[in-house]
Amino acid sequence: MTDEPVRSVLYDVQAAIVRGFARPLEWAIGKSINVIRSFQDAVIDLGQEIWNLSERFVKNAVTLFAEFEQQFHVRDGADTAADGERDVHLLGGRGDGGSGGGSGGYDDRGGYDEGGQGVAYFTYLKQNIFRKPAWDLTFRTDEGINAPNENGIGAFRSMWVIYTVDVEKTGRYRVAPCLARVADQAFPSDKMDKIVLECDGKPLADFVFGTDLTTGKNWWDDFKPLPEKTVFLTAGRHVLRVMFEASPFQFGGLTFTWAE
Repeated sequence: MTDEPVRSVLYDVQAAIVRGFARPLEWAIGKSINVIRSFQDAVIDLGQEIWNLSERFVKNAVTLFAEFEQQFHVRDGADTAADGERDVHLLGGRGDGGSGGGSGGYDDRGGYDEGGQGVAYFTYLKQNIFRKPAWDLTFRTDEGINAPNENGIGAFRSMWVIYTVDVEKTGRYRVAPCLARVADQAFPSDKMDKIVLECDGKPLADFVFGTDLTTGKNWWDDFKPLPEKTVFLTAGRHVLRVMFEASPFQFGGLTFTWAE
């Protein structure tokens, strides 16, 4: 008698044992994979939420830091208009602050805050192009905003600048952004350009205009105001953030005039 039948029986028993263990093992592995995938999804969602919170924190921190830093800056030297004392004054910027837009007026132009990238402005540029030999100009050449002089700054989508101002009296003001855009910068589109104005981190006004809007033949002149909006400002120091959601143009500052 050979041992072949015994081996066959043992093989069948072994195979049955393996199958018996394999099915629960396959189920456990599948369950583990689902748990791991759910954990991965939860980690991704948590990471996105942390990213959103960090963005809001950085935005608020930048605003607070800009306001704190400006407490050590002196009042801009050109804080009186030819026809009387202004009601809104520019603090801390370089440049002459522009000329007043009428009685009780204010015009910031190139006088945005000190502090550099992430504090006084955000831009994708590394330096002011007008510092290069082709122009060899000297206005704020150590910063990443294109500006040949105090008349204005180059503006484009996703860029923003900060102006710290001192409001003398509480009340309603008419505010308007000024801009220059030549034909080479304009184009027809169904989308609209926008300038958004915040005061101390809260919405103040927004100004919508067409991508085909032009003001003249001069890139850094022929600044024209957009239609005014009336806003309410309280007396004291405020941080104005001007955000550009627009195709390129030259930003000639904000004008504030007393409305009451």
